[in-house]
Amino acid sequence: MDKEIITILKSDDRLKIKALYNEFRSPFLGFGKGFHLDADALSDVYQEVFLALRKKAINDTLNEVKCSTKTYLFGIGKFMIYDTL
Repeated sequence: MDKEIITILKSDDRLKIKALYNEFRSPFLGFGKGFHLDADALSDVYQEVFLALRKKAINDTLNEVKCSTKTYLFGIGKFMIYDTL
């Protein structure tokens, strides 16, 4: 995973975190439409996914991840979507 993204997730810079949040939001919502969840439920799942990602960054558990941030986010999201369904 990109070290710069991990650094942003660990920081308290709200503008950079918001920009990162928004960068992956639309692709995630597009991915989630295939699971036939309504937009509100999918937005809630994305919020939880992003918070989980940030928590993992703060706890230093993302340093060993070899895939991209987007792939990792979608992986977490898929399981959260399954739980919602």
